[in-house]
Amino acid sequence: MADYLINLFGSNRYDDFESLFKDNTVPGSPVAEGLAKYVFLAARTEENNEILRYVESCENYSEIFLSGIFSLHDDLITDNDLIYVRTLFCKKRGYAQEIFNHLIHLRHRGHYPKLNIWLILDLIATFDKNEYSRYIHSLFESYEYESICSGIEKACSFGDISSENTSGLLELLVCLFPLNGQWRSFYPAKIFFDITKKHPTVAIDIMKKYTAIQYPYLSSKIWYSLASCSFVSSQKISDETVTEMTAVAEELLQNINGSNSEGNQMIIESLEYFLDSQGRLG
Repeated sequence: MADYLINLFGSNRYDDFESLFKDNTVPGSPVAEGLAKYVFLAARTEENNEILRYVESCENYSEIFLSGIFSLHDDLITDNDLIYVRTLFCKKRGYAQEIFNHLIHLRHRGHYPKLNIWLILDLIATFDKNEYSRYIHSLFESYEYESICSGIEKACSFGDISSENTSGLLELLVCLFPLNGQWRSFYPAKIFFDITKKHPTVAIDIMKKYTAIQYPYLSSKIWYSLASCSFVSSQKISDETVTEMTAVAEELLQNINGSNSEGNQMIIESLEYFLDSQGRLG
């Protein structure tokens, strides 16, 4: 059917193409999703801009796009595609769930240099408190959250802790630090420090990345989590991790102290809380 539709369009039988496409992609049609996806992929792969413009004009283009974009070769992914994925992630919970379920498996930049897990990790890192609550708190129900956290713990126990594949999962845990204490005992920070306690360099590098001042909300939550976990003797955060992050905190506090911006004030309060927990303040 899809090949027939493409041939119709190529034969300039546009009315027939449009009629058949609409008739076979109505809600409830058994071939709707597969047909729309194939036509989208064919238009993108063959660079058939006329068909693509038609597909993009469909009311359900967002669903068609998400059904096909993750099957498209990475070489064909455009900057506009990445922008649209980010937009859809923030548009509807169902879209966000679908995007997350695909990207959590794309953790090798060599194979997926454009469309990979870092697309949403970099987005999550920029969220303020309200955005994080709207897009992330609402994304994970209790069961899904627990399943993801325990799944990451299991995956990291078998993989190379320093590999990019594992790094993507560890960075996801850090981006979920603001969810600490939301549901039962599956705390992202606890799991993160359990996994990295024998690999302090890995933990330090990841936390340095996400405690940058351009990520005020996430950064502050990391400092609070680090302080809280270091209070618990059973947590066993490595001394090297605590020592290095203390030095990072002191330098960062010195650089931004006195700033009046709301974001920096949030970071300053969390830095002071962490340094006080280490006896390095006052």
